[in-house]
Formats: sequence, structure tokens, C-alpha cells
Amino acid sequence: MCKPAPSPPPVLVFAASDPSCGAGIQADLLTLAALGCHPLTVLTALTVQDTAGVTSGHPVAASLVEAQARALLSDMPVAAVKVGVLGSAENARMVAKIVAEFPQTPLVLDPVLASGRGDAFVDADLLAVLREKLLPRATLITPNLPEAFRLLGEAVPDDAALAHADLAALTADLAARLLALGPRYVLITGAHAPTPSVVNRLYGATGVIYENRWQRLPESYHGSGCTLASAIAAHLAHEGKMDAAVDLAENYAWHTLAHGYRPGQGQWIPNRLYEIHPCRLFLRQCGLYAILPDGLDTPTLIAVAEAVLQGGGRWLQYRAKTVDAKTRQTQAIALRRLRDFHDACLIINDDIKLARTVRANGVHLGRDDISVAEARHILGEDVFIGASCYDDFERAKAMVTEGADYVAFGAVYDSPTKPQAPRAPLDLFARAKAELAVPVCAIGGITLENAPPLIKAGADFLAIISDLFQSLSDPDMDFNTQLAAITERTRAYQLLFKGQIPS
Repeated sequence: MCKPAPSPPPVLVFAASDPSCGAGIQADLLTLAALGCHPLTVLTALTVQDTAGVTSGHPVAASLVEAQARALLSDMPVAAVKVGVLGSAENARMVAKIVAEFPQTPLVLDPVLASGRGDAFVDADLLAVLREKLLPRATLITPNLPEAFRLLGEAVPDDAALAHADLAALTADLAARLLALGPRYVLITGAHAPTPSVVNRLYGATGVIYENRWQRLPESYHGSGCTLASAIAAHLAHEGKMDAAVDLAENYAWHTLAHGYRPGQGQWIPNRLYEIHPCRLFLRQCGLYAILPDGLDTPTLIAVAEAVLQGGGRWLQYRAKTVDAKTRQTQAIALRRLRDFHDACLIINDDIKLARTVRANGVHLGRDDISVAEARHILGEDVFIGASCYDDFERAKAMVTEGADYVAFGAVYDSPTKPQAPRAPLDLFARAKAELAVPVCAIGGITLENAPPLIKAGADFLAIISDLFQSLSDPDMDFNTQLAAITERTRAYQLLFKGQIPS
């Protein structure tokens, strides 16, 4: 019998239904599930809307809101609460009464005051209850710039006025006055500000905690605020600290927009499940990342790759620096056929054109290669892009922002293939694991003996060259014995990721 899987943390959501599934409780559900939480949904209102706008809203009775919530709260412990559109002042009072009974549970309040088209979701009574009853209960509120003004009862300046304003000082003032109403943190998002990039600022009792800048995407999106707020609630439910939870959630939300789509005639919709694209499921298969030896003839290369796959390896990187272009293409095509047979993953090092020609799963880029953004434009969304980040966390963060699917640090130990490579410390992996929303690969001088601390520190993949293929240089072994040794060594590395020390 299989051991039961650990229960994902439940997150309670109070929100309205959006039949277009772009925003509202449906967006919350998709986001929370994508980030490893179990959504508990309390419906506060029905809406008639599509991707272009809201036609009408119909609040659920406050007694029914309470009944839904009480049934869930009596059955399951809740790790976080997310509040969106409430539909009526009566519902807001009821939600405030319920959450007051759980003061230790993080509460993320998304003060959705209007749809993306500008359709109002609140009247004066509901706005007053939000200010007086719910803001004091909130751990975090996530207003955009217009919502911040409206929560304070002020008119929203037009774009011309905002264009001449000191936005850092303006948002700091707004945040300070919002904090005075009771929430512990305020995240003012910048998508509505007339700035080249989107600047989000997180504030606490001591002032600004940090600001994040994101590339401004060209489209208009339906449900981006719901996605961000639910993602923060998800990371808080996973016991994350506020600054890290917001940072990870912003990264996730931005990528849902970058992978968004337009199913109707109105706004674009964030793709909350972008990481669950079939090819991206490989990113969840942690383990050995085999970098194939350079300079082998094609039959030998394929036999060596086959030996890795026979040992349970799923990731192969083809790095050919010493063979001509015709041989590179021949070998890459042969590796792709092997990949297809074994349902494995083939990454091409450096060569964008070759990766596209042979339909590889992805490409790995270094400091001197084409940018991640350019590679994504050329190769599209259905491929992996990895980035070498050496010992530089800020580079890794920038690469993820550009769209890298994984980052690599190293050399972690003395590397026989790159003896001059900068040394990446172990704590870099722990930080990357905590702050970056992509898998992390370790490379450089790794052996079966020194690999376990890397996995413990947070490495999702171990990129191995010399230690994996050492048998090829043993003159006392025949070729079949060399291949068998590669297979066994692959198995040994895979066992490390299962917490087993190979014998």
C-alpha cells in the first residue's frame, strides 16, 4: 500500500464567481492549486461577466456566506485566508466577524473595487466596512494605485498628474496612511502607474521593505490582482515569511501574465497552469543532469547517452565544442531520437539554432550567449531555457525575471573541466531555493561523495561530467564494462535524491 501523501495546506477564500474563469474565485482556485495548496472556497456573489467586463453582480446572502465558512472551518484547519470581492456590506461584516476568530491565521485582503474595465464592485457602505472592519484584521492588503486612493476616500489623480509625481514618495505616503487603518503590511502594485516598468512596493511598520520592478507587458489582463493575492496567500500558507512570500508570488504572477492567452474578445487571461505544460513537468523530475562528454564519435556518444538513460537519468545536455557543424547536427538528431524513445529531456548547450533545428527540449545559456529573453522569442514558450549564474545570485534573479526555467550555480567544488570557474557557496542554493520560483542546478567538481550536502542545501539537479563518465578513461575496462559502470553510477546519483546512500 502506498504511503498517504502529506496534505497540502488549506487556504480559505471569500470571493465572487467569475464565469469567464479569468478572475474571482475561479482564478483563486487555479492559483492556489498550482502552488500546492488546497483551496476552500466560500462564494460571496454571482456575477454576469466575460473577458470584456461585468454586466451585473448578485450578492449571496450573508447567512449563506457564514454557513459555507463555518462548515469548512469546523472540518479543516486553515493555513491562510484570502479575501476578494464580497458583494455587499453585510457580507463584509460577516467575513470580518469570522476572521476575527482566527487572529493568528494570515489574511490577505485584495480590495477589488472595480473590474479591469472599470465596473464598480463596491458602494459607499461596503467601502466603509472594508476600512473599519476588515483592514484592521488584514495581515496584508494588495491595492493597486487607484484602489489605494479610494480606500483612503480620495479622488484618483489622472495619468498626467501621476506622470509628474514622485511615485516613490506618493506610494510611501499612501502606504503609511493605509497602515494606520490597521493592516500589518501594504503592497501597492504599480500596473496602473504611468511608468516604463511595473514597480511594486511592500511596506511595513518601518516603511518600505523592498520594491520589485517587472517588465511591463503589452496586453491588458483580466484577473492579475486575484492571481497575485492568492499566490501570496499560498506562500504564506507554506509558512513563508512575508517578504519572501510576496517576492515569490510576484514572480509567479508575472510569469502567468507572460504565458497568458486571449480566449475571448476582451482582456487576456493569466495562465496559472503555465508550469503544468507537459514539457514543463520535466522540471519536477529532480535528479541527475548528465552533461555528455565532448569529442566522441556518434555511435559512442549514443551508447553513452543510452547508458545514462538505462540508469534512470532523464536529463541529457549535449555540449559539443570540438566537432564540426555537420557532426553536431547529426549527433543532436540522433540524441533527439533517443530522447523520444526514452521520454527523456534533451538540452542543447549554447546553440539556439541547433536546438530549434532538432526540436530539443531546451537550451542552456552562459554569460556570453544570447539573452534569455531573445532565446524565448526565438524558441517560444514550449522549451526550457537554463542559465548559468556562476556565483551570482543577482544574475540568477535577473535571469528568472527574463524567463529562465532553471538556473545553475557553480563551480561548487574544484572542477577539472573549468578550473578557473568562480566558486559558488552552499548557502547560495538555500537562498535560491527560498527566493527563486525555479529549479536550481549545481555544477562543478561534483562526485557521489560530495553531492549530498548540495542536495540538502537545495539543489534540484546535479550537473555531472567527469565523475559520471570516469570509466571511459579506464584502459582496463572494455567498452561494455565502461557503459555498465556509467549506468550504475547514474543509478547511484538518482538514489541520492531519494535520500539513499548508494552502497
